[in-house]
Amino acid sequence: MRHLMNCVLLITAISGCNNTFFKNDTKKNNTPLINTNSLENQIIEKLTQVRSNLPSNLRLIILSGRVLVVGYVQSSKEHIATMNTIWSIKDVLEVIDHLELETPEKRDGFPLTHALIKTQIDAKFIAHSEIRYSDFQYVLFKQNIYVLGCSPSTKEKQAFFQLLKSTPSIKKVFFYDIHKQ
Repeated sequence: MRHLMNCVLLITAISGCNNTFFKNDTKKNNTPLINTNSLENQIIEKLTQVRSNLPSNLRLIILSGRVLVVGYVQSSKEHIATMNTIWSIKDVLEVIDHLELETPEKRDGFPLTHALIKTQIDAKFIAHSEIRYSDFQYVLFKQNIYVLGCSPSTKEKQAFFQLLKSTPSIKKVFFYDIHKQ
């Protein structure tokens, strides 16, 4: 299950907008290298204590201390607890919050058809010579794709974005780049 949560992006229906938060001590050029696997394990361990339904209702993308969270929460209290839990971990530098408030019976954001769409996108990546697959992590949610990228190349980012836009089953692309320009 942990491999399903290797990216983090949150969609917030509570406030109706995308939220990105930074810790005050984040430095643009001197950010230390952070072990993503270790950070992912810490986040999953702590979230599992707060949220028993973690695998089915939440997806994480973690890259260089940046956490993208996508999924569902049942209440504002659960949303706050989830965000506070992520922020309580030392090496988290940024949290991109895309959690939606939704009742369990209306949740349909992670259908099995996403596995087919992901396979199609992965095949396009492999065939595309301008895109390094390892530079981008993504999660599908409600026919939208949420991407956390680490490529310094504008050309590669544009090629990746065009590839996603050409996928008919994708409605919107939310692209977050850890290389601020």
